[in-house]
Amino acid sequence: MKYRTKIKLKILDIKGNGIHVFVNAKINKHKCLLLIDTGASKSVFDKSSIESNLINSKIDKSDELSVGLGTDSMESMTSCFKSFEIGKLKIKNFDTVILDLKHINQSYESLGMSEIFGVIGSDFLKKYNAIINYKDKSLRLDLK
Repeated sequence: MKYRTKIKLKILDIKGNGIHVFVNAKINKHKCLLLIDTGASKSVFDKSSIESNLINSKIDKSDELSVGLGTDSMESMTSCFKSFEIGKLKIKNFDTVILDLKHINQSYESLGMSEIFGVIGSDFLKKYNAIINYKDKSLRLDLK
């Protein structure tokens, strides 16, 4: 039998900029805000947010360039979080991609919004069989 966790979402209608979906999470026990982007193929986290708030996460350079997120290409890095939590889903040793998301955070700042620590993409959503319910503003994930 599968168990699921139900997590409250923050859904914002930003005039002229569409609907943006956010979820609260914890990285290495540090509370953070993440953007859910079903159109993003990979989940990524912001380099400066990780460096300034999560000192115990080592960031390693990668030889690969990442494409997307409103840019042609950018330097890609990797990290392994000791713990990553969304609702009751708790993942130890979470390997992830680190990018400079400054341009995204500058856009949110200009709208008077909070900084995001990262983007939850389709790789994560598929792996945990995500269901986004816009009516009750919730995200459901399988607990594996």
